[in-house]
Amino acid sequence: MAAAFGNRPHATRPWRPGDLPFLWDMLYQSIHVRHGDAPPPRSILDAPKIAHYLLGFGRPGDDAEIAISDDTPIGAAWCRRMRADDAGYGFVDEETPELGMAVVEECRGTGVGTRL
Repeated sequence: MAAAFGNRPHATRPWRPGDLPFLWDMLYQSIHVRHGDAPPPRSILDAPKIAHYLLGFGRPGDDAEIAISDDTPIGAAWCRRMRADDAGYGFVDEETPELGMAVVEECRGTGVGTRL
């Protein structure tokens, strides 16, 4: 089901294995950068504390939703349960998944994140 945000239709769909490169792009976009600071190099995705959010994605408990416009991915929300010995930045416990989300820059502020 599509909804109108601005003058472009957007919809969401479940992730597919072919979406993994886009999920890595969105993981990079989701990294907090203070206003006025330069973003970190993309190689930050290789750091174990960042990479563990998507490395081997698709294991039991992993899930993602992809926002699309004209079949082009424009945003994603994903979740993964982390182990206590590999806890993420928002770790609560091994049963509570951590959630990540990002929207491509040109579509921010149009309701895509809300829909995700």
